[in-house]
Amino acid sequence: MIKLYFKAGTLLDCTGAAPQNNKSLTVEDGIITKIGLLSDPAPSDAKVYDFSCETVMPGLMNAHAHIHGFYPYNDMSDPSILVFDAVERTLYCQKTIHAFLQSGVTFIRSMGSKENFDVRIKRAMNKGLMEKIGMIAAGPYITMTGGHSYQSGIEVDGVDACLKAARLNLKNGSDILKVMATGGILSEGEEVGKPQLSYAELKAVVDVGHSAGKKVATHAQGPLGILNAVRAGVDSVEHGCILSDEIIALMVKKGVFLVPTLCATHTILKNANSGVIPAFGIRKATIVKDQHVMWLKKAYDAGVKIAAGTDSSTPFNPPENSWLEIKLLLESGIGPMDAILAATKNCAELFGVDALYGTLEKDKVADIIVVDENPLVDVETLSRVRKVFKEGMEVK
Repeated sequence: MIKLYFKAGTLLDCTGAAPQNNKSLTVEDGIITKIGLLSDPAPSDAKVYDFSCETVMPGLMNAHAHIHGFYPYNDMSDPSILVFDAVERTLYCQKTIHAFLQSGVTFIRSMGSKENFDVRIKRAMNKGLMEKIGMIAAGPYITMTGGHSYQSGIEVDGVDACLKAARLNLKNGSDILKVMATGGILSEGEEVGKPQLSYAELKAVVDVGHSAGKKVATHAQGPLGILNAVRAGVDSVEHGCILSDEIIALMVKKGVFLVPTLCATHTILKNANSGVIPAFGIRKATIVKDQHVMWLKKAYDAGVKIAAGTDSSTPFNPPENSWLEIKLLLESGIGPMDAILAATKNCAELFGVDALYGTLEKDKVADIIVVDENPLVDVETLSRVRKVFKEGMEVK
């Protein structure tokens, strides 16, 4: 048995409770077995970690990531850079996973990958062949013919094709199904707000997923497509740039999460003069930016559950940006505690893993990070993570 003893000057357990001073955590074989006082003696056979001048909190979680795509976030000017063989793509995945862990992210949802790559990478991690991060893997997107991100997805038309694609993804090991309900910012020839898959098509995918005990997420950026998806029963709306009062009320009623991915448009517009982001992407990001923030705040005020995700691998949006998503949530009017919970407790609930992850409590997995300051006071301390522990093991 491996025993660890953590001294915490400040413990932010992310249950929603206020931070606690001078606490200790005992961990046995990756599970928290006791939360006590700093003055409690450490078990004689435990390795002691002294963070009595730092803040100890759960590992961050990212609800919208793409592990297959470390490469495109800084250059979209040459499409040939996106063409890799299986070996190169595996190495990029490995690089992405390591970057997430180093930045304090210990659990992600991989929201779609070409050729079922994220599911295959997860199997390799579980076999001990790669550095391990907690992961919910979606496999290929389900999109209409020529729809958003069709290059990396399964193209479908009609209810029967949707049923087939959803069942195929589950057969191949997807943990979650992802559907494209509208166009997007970084796909040429389509507009953000235009619906793509119909209500009936979306409902078919949702029915397959839910009947198998799996959740369904939708890329949806405009109101008609979002409404179709929420009515169809999706569990989360990804992006949700332009909502409506009707959509918000329905999301609250059904308990649908919003994953706003503010980082994606923020980094596109911040780097608009870089010369590597297509003009159509800059134009569409500009159109939705202010509306996105306005509708996010309305949704939050109405009680919609918010989970933090960055849409990592969009231009200039690396894995290290998870802290930035929290900062952008704060700047949008989300309260400090709720912004932190969006990247911890809320993600765990959305992922369906909250019995073991997302908070630091007895009998939960010891996914732990250490930062210098209390992030409720200084959110930028999350950009300088001191130590990371995954399942009780220090990430080097």
